Amino acid sequence: MYSIAVLLIFQCFTEIFAHDISSHQKKEKATDSGEFLSRSRKHFDHILKLENIAEFYDKDLIKLTLDKLFNLYLKSVKPLEDAYKYNDMKHHIMNEGEIFSLPMITLLGPWSTGKSTLINYLLGIENSSFSLNSGAQPTTSDFTVLAHNTEPKIVDGNVLVMEKQYSTLEKYGKVLLERLKSFHIPNDILKLVNFVDTPGVIENRKQQERGFPFDEICQWFIDQSELILIVFDPAKLDVGTELEKIFKHLKGYEAKVRIVLNKADSINSQELLRVYGSLFWGLSPLINVTEPPQVYISSFWSKPFQKISKEYQDMFIRDEESLLQDIFEVMSNRLQNKAAFLRRHAVLVRNHALMVDSYINALAQHRSFFQSGQDIADLICDMPHKYKIYQKVLSHRDISEKDLLSASDYQEFFSLHSMENFVSLSKQCGFISLCLLDAIEKTIHEDIPDLLLEIDSMKSAYTCSLKQTCRGI
Repeated sequence: MYSIAVLLIFQCFTEIFAHDISSHQKKEKATDSGEFLSRSRKHFDHILKLENIAEFYDKDLIKLTLDKLFNLYLKSVKPLEDAYKYNDMKHHIMNEGEIFSLPMITLLGPWSTGKSTLINYLLGIENSSFSLNSGAQPTTSDFTVLAHNTEPKIVDGNVLVMEKQYSTLEKYGKVLLERLKSFHIPNDILKLVNFVDTPGVIENRKQQERGFPFDEICQWFIDQSELILIVFDPAKLDVGTELEKIFKHLKGYEAKVRIVLNKADSINSQELLRVYGSLFWGLSPLINVTEPPQVYISSFWSKPFQKISKEYQDMFIRDEESLLQDIFEVMSNRLQNKAAFLRRHAVLVRNHALMVDSYINALAQHRSFFQSGQDIADLICDMPHKYKIYQKVLSHRDISEKDLLSASDYQEFFSLHSMENFVSLSKQCGFISLCLLDAIEKTIHEDIPDLLLEIDSMKSAYTCSLKQTCRGI
């Protein structure tokens, strides 16, 4: 009897232990699959309002507005680009794809700071077959564009550059095209905005030998983007030469930049304060603006917060909501941003034309029988301030010295194109059409502002129709 009782007790304990092991394994498996992820995504649905934006941007009226912008570009901006070889200034080159493309959000920063994980979290594709690879080691060696498609597919760089928006990347060569790809996945957010994941900055010279000009490619995506997220984590705050180059490319785009301090729950509250101060201390010489960019602090994934007090957790959620609001603004203000982008581009093209005109007028004024035209042109390029090149351009309205390229840029430009081959702006006029300068001035000061008013009116009418409060619109 005693031996039977012992056997029964042993069997009972064995079953209990086996049940505990099984339960623990099931719980671990569920956590790995995402079933037990406890952070709520209600703030995503509340802030992004995807259905309303999608309905607004599916309308034919929106395509009509983009067509108007493109026609303005063809009619008044491109002729001046071509006449004064603007695209040879190593400046931003515009094409049709940029006007009709979706807005772009680009993530930059050191390796393994959670850029890919942040994208997975924002798109809600964590632990899915569509999620980007992530980990403690550098996992992203490619420039990866995430776009929408009902059927998942991967588009490699050689095919991607056939699209007008990405065509100018082809000039960076075969190695880049092998490191460029696009993931097309079914995702509602990607119907309204594209995300770009970039290779992490690695401050090691041997690892910087990528085979293509990394900082120039980053500059290309910065030019194209409506929002730029620079992602750090508490363990990677060092700023080296490669990151410094990226921050130089961000000058003039400060309004687009947001700093993200990720993995903030990996340290305690006191350490977080020190890290936050160190981040600002390290970035302040690079940003060089009166008001630093907005900094968002959180741990951008669905796992529960660790090592941090409830007060800080609430702050993390508020920062997530602020970031989502920025993304919402990018999606909902697509047309306004496109119009502003075209206007900005038109200003730069006009300024370049005025600079070239100032150079060639100086050449015409100082021509001599005793010197060749090329010798005088070289003198003007060497000493533009002596010939008051910049002073004459700055006498025009609404032109900032910061919007003018340097004398060395024009010295290189005129080494490619002889001054004598250009025609003065005063002679760039037709019998029935506006002069090229007058046409682009009209686009800058009248046509695009009028179109912006139309866009705002359309958006207001649509918003009030959703709320059923339209009166007198």
